[in-house]
Formats: sequence, C-alpha cells, structure tokens
Amino acid sequence: FQRYFKSETLSGDNSFDCYYCRSFDKTQKKVLTEAIRQTVFFQLPPILPIFLKRFQMFNSHSEKINKFIEFPLQLDLTNHCSSQVISTSSIYSLYAIIEHSGTLRSGHYIAYIKLSVDDNDLLNKFYSKPIDCLLTNLFQNTIDQQPYMNGHATEIGNPSAALPAWYHISDNDIHKVPESKVLEADAYVLFYRRINNES
Repeated sequence: FQRYFKSETLSGDNSFDCYYCRSFDKTQKKVLTEAIRQTVFFQLPPILPIFLKRFQMFNSHSEKINKFIEFPLQLDLTNHCSSQVISTSSIYSLYAIIEHSGTLRSGHYIAYIKLSVDDNDLLNKFYSKPIDCLLTNLFQNTIDQQPYMNGHATEIGNPSAALPAWYHISDNDIHKVPESKVLEADAYVLFYRRINNES
C-alpha cells in the first residue's frame, strides 16, 4: 500500500512528455523533462474499496495468489493526500471484507460485515421490519447453535446493545464472529468507511 503511493522520478528514457513546455515552442513535437510522479488523493471518498490483486499471469495462464495479506482495522490516509484536500478527516475504519475461496474459474465468495449502531438507524429506513427484529432473528439462530456460553444460558436481550459486532455471511449462513477471526480472512476486497471528526 505504501509502495503504491510512493513517488517516482521520471528521467532519461523514461522522462515526462511536457505538454506545457511544448506550448512555448510549436516546432517541438515532444519536450522531455525530468519530473516526479505520485498518486495522491485530491478528494477523499466516504467509502474506500481496496481491491487486492489475487490473480497473476504465469506464462500463458493465470493463477490465484493465496498468500495471506495483513490489513489494518483503521487506515490513515493523511500522508497520501494533496495539500489541497479540505476533508475534515482522513481516517478510515474497516467495515466489510469479501473473501474468495477457489480458483480463477470457480469458487465461492463470503463476506464479513461490521454492523454498528449507526448502521442500525440507517437500515431501519430501508427495511419493512425494524432492524432490531432482523437482528433478533439472527441472534436467535446464534443461540440455537450455542445455547450456553461460559456455563450460562445465552439470552437475546437488546440486539442493538450488542453492537458493534462482526458477522460472517456465506449464502444463508450468518453468524457472529470475533474480530480476531476477521483479521485472519484471506481478503479479496476491503471496504473502509471514513470516520467523521464528530464521531
């Protein structure tokens, strides 16, 4: 990630074709000059998806890269922003992961989703049932699978009180997972959400 944003000096045979320089001398078709190229953010998006290159060409065929890639729960883009960025925050929090198992031609996708209280309020606007009802059904499914925890009967209680929480989603299988499990995922796509200063 750091290497993607690293500055690169363009010189010699790899010099920059300066269009602005050509405007001073119309007889020149190409004016090569030394320059520095770097990728920076001029405007930070509210949602930042990061796609990891999991497939690579080997000779005449492509293969999947199964190497584990470590990723942070929080991402600070301060050092990767242009000085013109006026965003109030450049800190991002991980809230979803897509994991792919299989090969280039076939496989299965699963997701890890972090649900927070803010999501609860937002989702209530889009679902016919309050999200608390949906969470209650989800928790009930979890309790059916694990009726006892630490020697005590598991209770549903208030679903929102259990937020934030991570969930593993694979087709119809949805269950709560610890954050440590999420950090072990073979991530294919990472989704980060910008944290507002007031939050």
